[in-house]
Amino acid sequence: MASPLTLFAALYDLAASGSRGATLRALYGGVSITLAANLSADSLPGEPFLAWRQGPMPTSERTLQLPVAYWTIYDVIGHADRRLNGVAAALAALYAGDDLNDAPPIAGAVDGVEVDIGEPYTDEALGRRALPVTITLAST
Repeated sequence: MASPLTLFAALYDLAASGSRGATLRALYGGVSITLAANLSADSLPGEPFLAWRQGPMPTSERTLQLPVAYWTIYDVIGHADRRLNGVAAALAALYAGDDLNDAPPIAGAVDGVEVDIGEPYTDEALGRRALPVTITLAST
């Protein structure tokens, strides 16, 4: 069984560089993907963009806590959240489907990926509209 860290890396890579993420990355002239830790108001990627943050993970196999990661979708203010919603739909489609569990290092390691899309808000620090997306792994 793959470790949660390996699974988090695989789920990020699916969007950032994997063939499954090509449609997502091509939306709206090119969706940028970065780590949330790399965000700075002085040097933001092109819009819209996604920022990844790994969440808590179980510390043992007997814990009830599931591995969780977070995407935040950002866009310029003024698109009436249309592009945020379009990127969210493509992100949900990226993690959907029975074939997600077929490729290494995910192979056989998850029972599924739950994608929860939150409510859009304005991130005052970055001056952008934002839409949070939670990714929860149902591990085998």
